[in-house]
Amino acid sequence: MSPELIEEGVLAKAKAGGAEASTIPGVGDAAAFTFEARSSNATAEAYFEAKGMHLAVAFHEGDALAKKDKVVALLKEAGGRL
Repeated sequence: MSPELIEEGVLAKAKAGGAEASTIPGVGDAAAFTFEARSSNATAEAYFEAKGMHLAVAFHEGDALAKKDKVVALLKEAGGRL
């Protein structure tokens, strides 16, 4: 897969993810937050082209949407350690 296609895929998840989904600025080349209401799971993911890595943090506990800031902060911290 090309880097451009991976970036497009990550950003498309934010567009198609509903009202709670969003892009995450300042993390990698493309990053998104998505929330699955049925299971109350949240995922923050980013693509780092220079490192050739796709990183995802999944949160599965209670009201994951209420912890969006913490999930995004964890993704940023993990991405900074790559």
